[in-house]
Amino acid sequence: MEFRWPKSKETVRRKVSEHYVRGELEDRIREVFNTIPLPEDTASLDEFHVRGREATKSLASHLALSPSDVLLDCGCGPGGALRWIAGKYGCRVIGVDITIPFLKVARYISLCYGKEEVTSFVAADALRLPFRDDTFSVIISQHVMMNLPDKELLLLEWGRILKDGGKVGLNEIVLAGSEPEYPLPWAEDRTMSYLLSAEEMKGLFLNNGFYIDHYEDTTDLALQWFSQVSKRNEKINLRLLMGEEMRIMAGNLRRALEDRRLKIVEMVARKKVGK
Repeated sequence: MEFRWPKSKETVRRKVSEHYVRGELEDRIREVFNTIPLPEDTASLDEFHVRGREATKSLASHLALSPSDVLLDCGCGPGGALRWIAGKYGCRVIGVDITIPFLKVARYISLCYGKEEVTSFVAADALRLPFRDDTFSVIISQHVMMNLPDKELLLLEWGRILKDGGKVGLNEIVLAGSEPEYPLPWAEDRTMSYLLSAEEMKGLFLNNGFYIDHYEDTTDLALQWFSQVSKRNEKINLRLLMGEEMRIMAGNLRRALEDRRLKIVEMVARKKVGK
């Protein structure tokens, strides 16, 4: 039976999607790209997660990737992680996201860099992915789970499309203390945010057919990254995606990490055979 969101959760899904839509996004990106030399690296724009490319490199280093892998980026956003992985490891890569403007930007940037043939982007809901069973050897997901209310259903879907022994690589924000201040990069308010603690995150995977192969608290690294980013003055940045409110969102996130209301964790889980 095809999954359908309950009405209350469909409202959440719509609110989350609308949160990431800030005007004519593709036109804005095209205009900037047309006024400057093509940047060597667009990670400051299209790696929409704390630590950017640094986080993607770290996560990939724990996945033993090779050209034989078929990798899904679940919640790929503008596709920066996917493009880098395709270029570095030669995997077949596919990205999914529910935010259509992000996918349009992802395709445009891939075209600009001649990577349209090696990156595929699909509009899809993480809870009803349009792929056959046992399709992927690796799934990555960075800063996505906090927007999803039904995480057990998410893991059922990931388990369905993963091959036996397939891996899930996560770079996720978790709750470590009291509720943070909003807005945050993923939510205007608490009704759009579904944070788990680190222990709840690990338990979720262990109770749904996965082993945990790697776990690391990367909060201190994230705070170092925030300090470095605050000194930069790049024309290509996340404010192109999220508008000037990104300054407020990022500031709230940084303070929540500093006082340990939130943490960031890197984790690799492996699907049990026969699950």
